[in-house]
Formats: sequence, C-alpha cells, structure tokens
Amino acid sequence: PASRPEPVPPSEDQLSIRLGEELDYVRRLLDATGDLLAADPIFIRRHAVTLQSLDRVAQILGHLGEIIRSSDPHSLVESI
Repeated sequence: PASRPEPVPPSEDQLSIRLGEELDYVRRLLDATGDLLAADPIFIRRHAVTLQSLDRVAQILGHLGEIIRSSDPHSLVESI
C-alpha cells in the first residue's frame, strides 16, 4: 500500500481560508442535492450519469478547497 503524504498545514492567509470554506459549503450543498435526487429511483434510472457527474464536481470542489487553504498548494496538488 502507498504511504500517505504528510499533511500540509493550513495557510495563514485568512482570505484563502475563507475561500476554501466557501468551496466546502458549495460542495456540501451539491452533495445534499445529489442525495435528494438519488432518493428517487426514477431519477436514478433516467439520470445516473448526471448523478455521477455531480459527485465528480463535488470531489473537485473539495480538492480545490484543500488547495486554496493550504500553506503549500504546489505540494498538495502533486499529492492529489
């Protein structure tokens, strides 16, 4: 198994931290919307690919939030 890289400490820049938090909030909203849609079996049958796309978008937003809040975004990008 691959070893996990050391965690990168958060940035001291308050704007970066706040922007990362906003991206996390948007990700949580998207996750909640996806969960609601996934509760409808008819929607799932008709739009399974769309639901998968929502999940990928949420993952990307999560990564962007981590990168923005990081004190060393370049090394974090490499680990992602």
